[in-house]
Amino acid sequence: MVHSNRLLCIFAIILLFSSCAHLKDRQGLSSSYETSARAPSSDEIEEEIEITKEHLEKDQFIEPELSQNVPPQKIKTQLNKAVAKWIQYFTKNRRNRDRFQRFIDRGARYKEIVTEVLKENNLPYELYYLPVIESGYQNHARSIASAVGTWQFIRGTAQRYGLTVNKYVDERRDPIRATEAATKYLRDLNMVFNDWYLAMASYNAGEMRVFRAIMKGKSRNYWELSDMKMLPRETRNYVPKFIAAVLIGENPERYGLRQPPKLAFPNVELAEVPGALELKHVAKLASISLSELKEHNPHLKRGLTPPGKSYSIWVPQGKDRQIARVQTRLAKLANSRLPANLPVSTQKYRVRRGDNLSEIARRFGTGVRTLKKLNRLRSSRIYVGQRLKVSGTQYIAKTKHTVQRGENLSVIARKYGLSVSYLKRINSLRSSRIIPGQTLKTAASEARSLSRYRVQKGDNLHLIARRVGVSISHLRKSNNITSSHIYAGQTLKY
Repeated sequence: MVHSNRLLCIFAIILLFSSCAHLKDRQGLSSSYETSARAPSSDEIEEEIEITKEHLEKDQFIEPELSQNVPPQKIKTQLNKAVAKWIQYFTKNRRNRDRFQRFIDRGARYKEIVTEVLKENNLPYELYYLPVIESGYQNHARSIASAVGTWQFIRGTAQRYGLTVNKYVDERRDPIRATEAATKYLRDLNMVFNDWYLAMASYNAGEMRVFRAIMKGKSRNYWELSDMKMLPRETRNYVPKFIAAVLIGENPERYGLRQPPKLAFPNVELAEVPGALELKHVAKLASISLSELKEHNPHLKRGLTPPGKSYSIWVPQGKDRQIARVQTRLAKLANSRLPANLPVSTQKYRVRRGDNLSEIARRFGTGVRTLKKLNRLRSSRIYVGQRLKVSGTQYIAKTKHTVQRGENLSVIARKYGLSVSYLKRINSLRSSRIIPGQTLKTAASEARSLSRYRVQKGDNLHLIARRVGVSISHLRKSNNITSSHIYAGQTLKY
């Protein structure tokens, strides 16, 4: 047991220190199941267990038409009172039954592609039902903790597993890319905990939370940790909820639901196109409707590809819709790229505690004077909750600036709404000396502007990290904190 715990500790540390944990105080779709409908009685639960056991003894668990080309079952669908409670919840109340029906109907469109990715990674077929309880298979689902997409990734974990998240694109909304990232993450979790129940608990609560529960409860059995209340309440419900979703989803008619429609995800493939390109140009040259192209690329937030040399988008396959149609016209597409001085659609920003106009301007690559003009502000005073326009005269900013003769850092910083110190920091300059022809990063570069959070009474680093969607180690590093000691009124960067 000692050796096992040491091995677990080593794997957990390797996984955790690579980036932030997948912490989610989920109060969105997955936790909304807990807020309505009468809880079943003990007698009803016992009855459900007996009925379900009898059914499983008589019928095949996975119906033949659903089990074609899927890997063997690897997640044990243990039936107990906790699982029976969620079966009751999803099926005995008409409102909840109708909602669960919508979730599995919506998931039917993605079933083939999700199960195929799971199979390629040698992961259990049952994990297809995880997004059912996470998001109801909604690409644009967002929780209060800012977990986004079908698989409900927070920003830190998404970026750790290769998903791009910025103001132009959020690949957490891309069902294909997000599924590929989720399988990698789940595979890593199972490698660390060597137990799918604990892996899924970690997906919900975070690796470190489950690891501490194991060490404190001296058990690696999910049900024992749950009974001892070593895990958060939502996590104690998470695995039973998942098992209930598998049981109902594989046998919907037995529970008063209907079989979901057999839908196929359209055959798509990646086409590399120039950056800062509006989708309407791609749609026109590829003979694709704009609405169809947007449907295949729900992660493109502004109807255009992100600025940069190129970006790969999903285009449908078909007789007259070959990927070659797009790629052979790259030169013509490149001529349609948005110029640096073309405004994009207006965007608004809600002021948070600790913000000021200078910082907001820097974050969105504009100037304080521009922000004041956009919002008709006579002074620099703003308040928490205020909504500010941050674009409209916001441009697709250049990612780099070439120094011209006669320019100095002050001139360049003023041009991009930056401070000289910030410009020096993102370009690793030790002095203010620059030369004509030198290339400098600007506010629109990959450097990330830091936000700020004012510590409230009762806060700790764990709560703050979860609230703002970063890791504890990131908070410590950003604020040069060597311990966990913080105080009310302190301002933390993240």
